[in-house]
Amino acid sequence: MPLAMKTISTAHAAAAGLKRLAAAFASVILFAVLARPSAGHFLVVIPATDAVESDEPTEISCRILFGHPMEQTPPISIGTPVSVLLKVGEATINLRDKLINLGDRDGPWWSVAIPLRRPGDHILLVEAPPHWEETERAWIQHSAKVIVHFAGAQVGWNREIGLPVEIVPLTRPYGLWVGNCFRGQVLYRGKPAESIDVEVEFLNQGNRVQVAQEVRLTQVIKTDAQGIFCYGIPWAGWWGFAALVDGGSRPGPDGQPARLELGGTLWIYAAPAPAQALLVNP
Repeated sequence: MPLAMKTISTAHAAAAGLKRLAAAFASVILFAVLARPSAGHFLVVIPATDAVESDEPTEISCRILFGHPMEQTPPISIGTPVSVLLKVGEATINLRDKLINLGDRDGPWWSVAIPLRRPGDHILLVEAPPHWEETERAWIQHSAKVIVHFAGAQVGWNREIGLPVEIVPLTRPYGLWVGNCFRGQVLYRGKPAESIDVEVEFLNQGNRVQVAQEVRLTQVIKTDAQGIFCYGIPWAGWWGFAALVDGGSRPGPDGQPARLELGGTLWIYAAPAPAQALLVNP
């Protein structure tokens, strides 16, 4: 073969090889994107405070939305919560009719007033409707709870409510400081859920925390054989813990079976450390 023809043939082979390599690389990237879990989806339930020590009857506001708390992107439209309940001792108060829709151009969110009338821990439960996530080709249905302490009676914070996916706190979920280790137990249909992903995100109000890498947006913890996890709180503010469970399948918009992700979220607040430590001599 003449040298010129041989050179052209070699060049064509090299170009074809590069095209095959580029196609393979693109396939890997596409697979990685499609295979990514729906990390960072949180049902956000944030009261004005996590503790009221006065015994005077009062109300505090609570905001509700669905979105990405760390990235602070606009809330995702998923429809009105299907259930908003307040548990106080053996009493259950239905607050769904008290929801106020405060959605605007930045996205849908709601507010509800939590009545504080009797001493004890008040557990607010919110259940969102199923939401179709097109990029994941999956349904997402989350519930969330937050615990508000009232009038000095520390009773009820570690009770099991009976949600499909639930985080039962093993550390008292109020009165926390930065640096505390928060422990919880994930239950799925009332039983400890082993090796379940618990996603952790900070409610990054005002975008005061900036991260350089996407992997730092959401922390992930695996539960142990008893469904227990632990997380050291690095800085002050509201923190969400979302336990994610495979809930089987249900028909998608096209009628074909689609994965159902069930999530149970718990929100806690950690106070900043005092400016100066108070040293007490023994």
